[in-house]
Amino acid sequence: MTLKESIAAAFPALKGACRKGKQALSPNDADKIVCVPPVVVGHSVNLDACARKGRERENRWDYGLALANATTNSPEYVIWVEVHKATCDEVSCLLKKRDWLQAWLKDNAPALYRKMGNTLDSRNCYWLATKGVHIAKGSRHYRLLAEKGLLPRSRLKLTEELLKP
Repeated sequence: MTLKESIAAAFPALKGACRKGKQALSPNDADKIVCVPPVVVGHSVNLDACARKGRERENRWDYGLALANATTNSPEYVIWVEVHKATCDEVSCLLKKRDWLQAWLKDNAPALYRKMGNTLDSRNCYWLATKGVHIAKGSRHYRLLAEKGLLPRSRLKLTEELLKP
């Protein structure tokens, strides 16, 4: 199942929730993600906006992106991106958001989650800092995030290596 099919099934009332390229992202957020050819973003979804109704108080994840290789007909590779302040005070919030995303995938997009290997890890789940990373290397917060595969970064460079199994 593709990202577009999963989103259409989860949110049938939201036609057009899945957008071409990085169009579902805010311009500032989209600028933080760089694709190195042949990698392209085929589709994106603002999961936070789609899932908001009835979940206003929950810590929702921001975006899903379907990556593709522009030179081959390989299957899409889905990643999840959260753009959020990167401070020690926000670590527990980000971990709650990641837990929410995992539960949402299991409940609303199980075929997509299975395709992802039933896991969120450092190859498919990213935290992008809004204004720099302010978590000291070696701190307990840093070690926890490293263990979870969710170390924040300022930019995300998507290379062909990511698309390899």
